[in-house]
Amino acid sequence: MDLPPLLLEREPGRNVILPTARRLYDRVAVLGMASILTGNNRYRRRGVSELENATAFDSWNPSHFLDVAEMACGFALGLEWFGPATSHTERVFLEDSLAERALRPGLDQLRAAAHWTTAAHNWNVVCCSGLIVAALAVGARHAELAGEVIARATAALAHGLSSFEFDGGYAEGPGYWEHSARYAVVALAALSERGFIVPDPAGLAASWLFNRETTAPSGACFDFGDTVPHPGRSPILGWLANHSGEPEAALWQRTSPGNLHPFDLLWLSEEQESSLFVQKPVTAFKGAGICILRKFIGTSDAYIGFKGGRNDINHAHLDLGSFVFEVGKIRFISELGRDDYALPGYFDLDARFSYFRLGTAGHSTITFNGRSQSLAAHARCLGTSDQVDFVAAAFEIEDESSPVRHRRGIAIDGEYVWILDEIARKHDTLEPIRINWRAFTQAEIFWRQKAAMLTIGGQTLAAEIVDSGDVAWIVDPVASPPGEGDNSGFTCLRFETEMTGSAQRLCVAVSAPTTQGSIGDRMPPPGIDLWPLTLPRNAG
Repeated sequence: MDLPPLLLEREPGRNVILPTARRLYDRVAVLGMASILTGNNRYRRRGVSELENATAFDSWNPSHFLDVAEMACGFALGLEWFGPATSHTERVFLEDSLAERALRPGLDQLRAAAHWTTAAHNWNVVCCSGLIVAALAVGARHAELAGEVIARATAALAHGLSSFEFDGGYAEGPGYWEHSARYAVVALAALSERGFIVPDPAGLAASWLFNRETTAPSGACFDFGDTVPHPGRSPILGWLANHSGEPEAALWQRTSPGNLHPFDLLWLSEEQESSLFVQKPVTAFKGAGICILRKFIGTSDAYIGFKGGRNDINHAHLDLGSFVFEVGKIRFISELGRDDYALPGYFDLDARFSYFRLGTAGHSTITFNGRSQSLAAHARCLGTSDQVDFVAAAFEIEDESSPVRHRRGIAIDGEYVWILDEIARKHDTLEPIRINWRAFTQAEIFWRQKAAMLTIGGQTLAAEIVDSGDVAWIVDPVASPPGEGDNSGFTCLRFETEMTGSAQRLCVAVSAPTTQGSIGDRMPPPGIDLWPLTLPRNAG
């Protein structure tokens, strides 16, 4: 209440007003909930002043239509929640402003089949949802305009909803899942409230599981692609729980880390016993192309996010086979993260993967002959294992531009974690192939030959190269190319080798240093073909 009205704020280096749109959305939600809980009209009047202030902005930036859609959604919610505190003149002005700034340009784009109208990613979901909520808010005054927007946007939204796989997975990653799911839920709930027939969003309702499984014990997420490590707690977990009817989903709303939101009260799930909170040792999401492994190593819980999927997904990096690894809520193997969206050509496929963090060399996986994976590459899940003493997943990375066939498996076997790579030459030539195995960490590293000790947050892990020929660890600072993100907080733990035969096997073992005996005394796992893997039910 004491803050000044919002200023029009753009992202640094980009003509994008999403920071303003998101602050408006949150202010509307907080002021609206305060008015509902207290009945105090002064919260509504402050909300009205925020809406009037938003109409004074020169533009809602239709050239980047996501800005318009997010502004429209927050503005429309404000019209509904603050309506009792407006005069007729104020209401007419605000409704007309919303129609002119959002619905008319939105209808133009829907009629012209703009790129987002048929996209199966967050742009479609957010743009369609924002327009639907806005149209519902002004339908009484602008019936014809609102009716056509609702009809066209609802039909177009089917493309975006298809990106929520039936198993709950979301290929753009946890951050864009939260972004898309929030707007989809608000739109579907608003349509349902007004008596519209809405699609049954089975994949959306199941997506609470994706949110839970990609949230590591540390509270950070499995931040593959352009996801940030802490994308923020989802405010619509209660709707997902109520719609799915799953008790574990209801419990997840109450235990998910992060700040609560007014929408948690709108869709409060029924309280559940904590004994219902059962996480499987391994969970695979076919559409998202990831596997999550969980198991206790000694007295600490281990968490591994393992990346397969496709490189041509929106916001993806060239990162097949990469992984994050936590023990005892400390992340030992990390993603470097996304880079600055304002970098030249960041979303242009001709330039995007020239940036270090987005290419294969910027991820905890393998490069061959120093080259990145291709955009067309994908990783097929070979199966998972949830046996008591062998929790595992494996992918086969298929890349026509690669000189090799590459399988990578990760297994938690008793007290050990094994990262196993099986590499086979595609062609008869015996030209040497340079192999570079790498992992990125914020730990302090002490190493000698094949053994390394990683220490961070008072915990230490041992990592040893096993069964991989005459190689040794190399520890390098991570480069920060001029103008790109600062990687100085990370170290690269890697080794190099040369493949001269027709096939090669690489194996790295990780354990707590208190484990009896050296890793070298432990028999490494057999070939991936001999692992007790079964295809997940959703693997098709």
